[in-house]
Amino acid sequence: APRAARTEAAAVSPAAAAWHRPAAVAVTFLFAALAAQAFTRPEPPPVRAAAALRPPAELNAVPAAFSAAERGFLALNGADYSGKWRFAFRGVAGSFLVVAARSWRAHHPPEQCLAGAGLDLANIGTRLVAPDFPVRVVDVAGEGSRASYWFQAKGTITDDHAARVFDGLRRDREWLMVSILLDRPLADAAAWTDLHLALAAAGTRLLAGLEPAPTTRIQLDLGALP
Repeated sequence: APRAARTEAAAVSPAAAAWHRPAAVAVTFLFAALAAQAFTRPEPPPVRAAAALRPPAELNAVPAAFSAAERGFLALNGADYSGKWRFAFRGVAGSFLVVAARSWRAHHPPEQCLAGAGLDLANIGTRLVAPDFPVRVVDVAGEGSRASYWFQAKGTITDDHAARVFDGLRRDREWLMVSILLDRPLADAAAWTDLHLALAAAGTRLLAGLEPAPTTRIQLDLGALP
């Protein structure tokens, strides 16, 4: 009669088993880390809580209160920092607002707020403060006031809200929305330019203060695993 085939398990030496144990643990750890990254959304890096905008001295700026609508929008969309001021500069008064956020949801075209308040807007267009510094300018019809705004990140200024949103979808970095509302148009072109340059410089300093705080790296030595 034919003999039944016999199957024997290959013997594994204690030394080989000990060598494979750390490798198995390492592979398990790697797959667990990849799974966690796939199913969880990374938290944005922490920002320095002490960061705050310091308005240029020549603006004679004093803090102003947010409206109820502004407070609600900022609370809902998670701004990292926000501030509002009244100012007086070279014979004209007005207010300015700064909102810092990594999320594009915390920013919006400011003319939407003006239109939502029932104001009639006119002469909406782009004006260059400098070749690489475009701002959106809006006249408030019947009020005699003029608004301007821009979005600012490290090394970048744009008046295009869509460009700010697109950048926020591609990468995670801090942006500012800066808006100015003049009680009346500033006829002096040099003064208008200086006002915007001064606030952009203050914005650059704020962005530097909002850079992620240093984090501690933990290095895993797989060779030390049992």
